[in-house]
Amino acid sequence: MLNQLKQRKGLSQEDADYREYLQKGFEGERKFDEILERLSKDSLIIQDLRLEANRQIFQIDTLVITRNNLLVYEIKNFQGEYSFHDNELKTHPYKRVIMNPLTQFNRTCTLLNILLDKIGVYIPLNGKLVFVNDSFILYQKTEHPDILLPQQIERHISQLNRFSEPFTSAQKELGDKLLYLHLTEDRYIQVPEYTFEELKKEALCPQCRLNLKIKNRRTVYCPSCGFSAFNTRIISEEVQAYVLLFPEQKLTTAVIYDWCGALFPKRTIQRVLATNYTESGTRKGTHYLHNSFCR
Repeated sequence: MLNQLKQRKGLSQEDADYREYLQKGFEGERKFDEILERLSKDSLIIQDLRLEANRQIFQIDTLVITRNNLLVYEIKNFQGEYSFHDNELKTHPYKRVIMNPLTQFNRTCTLLNILLDKIGVYIPLNGKLVFVNDSFILYQKTEHPDILLPQQIERHISQLNRFSEPFTSAQKELGDKLLYLHLTEDRYIQVPEYTFEELKKEALCPQCRLNLKIKNRRTVYCPSCGFSAFNTRIISEEVQAYVLLFPEQKLTTAVIYDWCGALFPKRTIQRVLATNYTESGTRKGTHYLHNSFCR
């Protein structure tokens, strides 16, 4: 969502920094997901789980359910040198204090324990604060048991595989319970205010995010990077972008025609909408239903 607003409106420095922070976090989680693909099939992995306990919302980057315990992973994609002393994380050597990620990690584990107790699940809970970036260096007097450094990740995965036991129905039932309690609305993401009128109306290149141009009746191209694609693909992607930013607004041919900067014929847009969404209404009142309207 912030990526779309960056291209169509621009972001303040504060919002741009926030977007970069989220992007780095996403890249770190994706890297750890790839590492976990080497984990034994006897484990159930759930990513980006948002739950509530004691009227407090908390998020788990990665949860691994094994036969004997739960493993909570808080992923950080920090770069550079840091020191950890007296329960404070500081940049090294300048000693600028960073918000301690162990505090967030401990809060997550505490609230998850409360939730498990509430739903009648009694299973040991362990976890790690994982620093996935290879350029991350941590200076500390003693090794913290809850911190997993980049050079320790492979050994950690090997140890889990060595002691894994066959998957059981109880693991699946617990996973189903937690997924049922998952909060689909992401209240963590803070988005600046915007209106349809103030956003730029254009079709954007998926690769370099600059304006696309018509190549022929069926395709568009990017003068900047050379990317080309069928009109129907780009229209579909622009419809998804519009729905992401305006989930409660009616989805119509005229709106998407305007949204794409009048780049595509209305007939082509109507065909894409009719193929991918459910038509509702008649004549001038025709619009198309997406997931936000089909609750």
